[in-house]
Amino acid sequence: MALSYLFTQPLLLACMFKFKTAFLFPERLSSRLVLSVLLQILFISFGVGILSFIAGLRSKQFEANKFKQQGALTAFTSGLSSRLSAPIYINNLNATAIAQGDLDLSNFNQISDRFWSQLQQFPVSYINYGGPNGEFLGVQRLDNGQFLVNENTNKPQPGSLSIYKLGPHGKRGELIEIVQGMSQLHEEPWYTETVLANRPMWSSIYQWEDDPNVFAISFNQPIKSRDGELLGVIGVDFVLAQLSTWMKSVWQPANGLALIVDNNGYLVASSDSNLLFTSVGNQLKRRRIDQVSLPKVQTAVKTFFVKSSSASNQLQLNFSTLSGSPISIASGSNQREILLDASPWGQELGLNWILITFFESDLGFLSSSLFAIFALCAFLILAFFIWISLRSIISWLLLPLTSLRSQADGIAEALASNDLPIGEIKFFSDQPSEIHSMSVSIDKLIKAYNYQFRLLIEQTEREAIKDAQSIAILRDKLKTSLKAAAVAHEINQPLSAIILNSSILLRHAPNDPGLLLLNSQASEISAVVEKMRSLLANVQSRQEVINLQNLLNSIVVYANSNLPQLPALLKLNFDSERFWILADASQIQMALFNLFKNSLVALQSYSVDLALIELGLFRQADYIVISVSDNGPGFSDYHLDNLLLNSSGDSGLGLGLFLVQCTMENHNGFVKLGRSAFGGALVELCFPALSLPTSGYGPN
Repeated sequence: MALSYLFTQPLLLACMFKFKTAFLFPERLSSRLVLSVLLQILFISFGVGILSFIAGLRSKQFEANKFKQQGALTAFTSGLSSRLSAPIYINNLNATAIAQGDLDLSNFNQISDRFWSQLQQFPVSYINYGGPNGEFLGVQRLDNGQFLVNENTNKPQPGSLSIYKLGPHGKRGELIEIVQGMSQLHEEPWYTETVLANRPMWSSIYQWEDDPNVFAISFNQPIKSRDGELLGVIGVDFVLAQLSTWMKSVWQPANGLALIVDNNGYLVASSDSNLLFTSVGNQLKRRRIDQVSLPKVQTAVKTFFVKSSSASNQLQLNFSTLSGSPISIASGSNQREILLDASPWGQELGLNWILITFFESDLGFLSSSLFAIFALCAFLILAFFIWISLRSIISWLLLPLTSLRSQADGIAEALASNDLPIGEIKFFSDQPSEIHSMSVSIDKLIKAYNYQFRLLIEQTEREAIKDAQSIAILRDKLKTSLKAAAVAHEINQPLSAIILNSSILLRHAPNDPGLLLLNSQASEISAVVEKMRSLLANVQSRQEVINLQNLLNSIVVYANSNLPQLPALLKLNFDSERFWILADASQIQMALFNLFKNSLVALQSYSVDLALIELGLFRQADYIVISVSDNGPGFSDYHLDNLLLNSSGDSGLGLGLFLVQCTMENHNGFVKLGRSAFGGALVELCFPALSLPTSGYGPN
């Protein structure tokens, strides 16, 4: 019924307009033009309107699906960051307890109790300690919730591993098994790589010695005595299968898929654990992403990876294909749409992983087949209009216009034979009134054109003179900039030599005031260069939706490890709700790191009984506010413009607050200065709040 209406109504209108026009206005060109334009508008607007409506629906649906995908991805990455931050925090707690004497490495019962207690509080599955003589103790959480103790005291049976059950309160129960044939000294990467690196680090992915079917990655930290003697290594394992189980519970989109891939293309974890491993003979091996046969995964491989030219034929991430926004790919079904997204992940935690997600959603009533039907109808309507136009409307309109052909030929000959401007054109006097009026208008137009052409020539000459002057000025500025850059380069070369030579000379004469002053001044110049590089890097922004609370927790971990004085002074004051903003995490980290350093410098120069720095996060009207306050001397002036590029310290450069202000301008926010509740300085960073649903995001 609807299709018959679409085709019959335009035909009836066309016939009615044609016959009424022939009867009422047989010779009036204006009437014919009006009616023909109305008819064209009717057909074109009808067909284009249908296509525009359908395209608008599809565009809105795609944007809605993209927003849902971004929200799910943000919640997923926030939860993953929280889980992988836990091992770092646990190791710091245990290392502090060992250093303070609260944890005795020779007392395995005490270590077992502590590890069991930490497994109750943190989302990890294995915490362990390995000694330099091969002794080992690890507490493990199984998938069924049971806890085991794996112990190797190297006495009286070196190279054996005893496995005990743990009771409800962490008490050691019965002996389950003794695994023989273990190495007497630790040979797994969690121990060997950490001892070799001599620093806290993530290990490479490895198979457990006592259970080769278990693949794990661990964050480990070497423990040394005050004399520098190695006391062992503490670590926290992440079992890849258990990490995949968590991913499956969090990545909820129907038929969706989330993959974590290392920089060689091998799978680390997946929301579908069946994809992780493959069997080669009797051995379990990790699977490379290009070995997954799913069509959508193969599409991701072709889009984001390339094979290296070396004999190893390894996969490498093609960074140029990472656009920062999801890609719509074919799903193999007319009722679903897949959004593919890939991005590097985990660099801030010391990992070099790639997160690939597939978000699938229903297209609803607007399926591809229905869209094709509507598009076909619109195309047929337009084709019918073209046919009507060629058969009747165009010939009907062109009949009284043939007398203009000779005039058009005259203009064409003038253009072909004469240089611009166009000469005078002669018109015939026997033309109809409307056509004659049009001819007169063309004549006026040619005269006006000739006049404007002369004006244009004159203006072009004037602009050419101005352009020549501007080019000369720009050339001078460019020469000056190049000279300045060359001077800066020439300064940097001797500056590096001065710093190196003065440092060498200070080894032989450490108290020489001249050498000390020379080295200090050269280092200050180097600091200026590095801060200006940071400032220029801060201009480039790649923003995404983030949860500020999770970001601040990560920043605190980073700052605590890079500012040794900070952990003892820093206090966190966060509201319980989640705070979503559109931001560049690295810029915010750089800004807060500078504010922490400023507070530490101020507190060192100001005597207080108990120094304090507080980091706060709260909502204020339409803004999310990060506050940094201390109980130092405070600001001498609360006007930000008066403090930029000025420093109260002896060696400061005053670039810290300037960098903070640039960061807030990049995020459409602002900076507020004031006096803190402790009587010191207060700096508030105000970000525009991003409205996101309060449910359906993040891990349960």
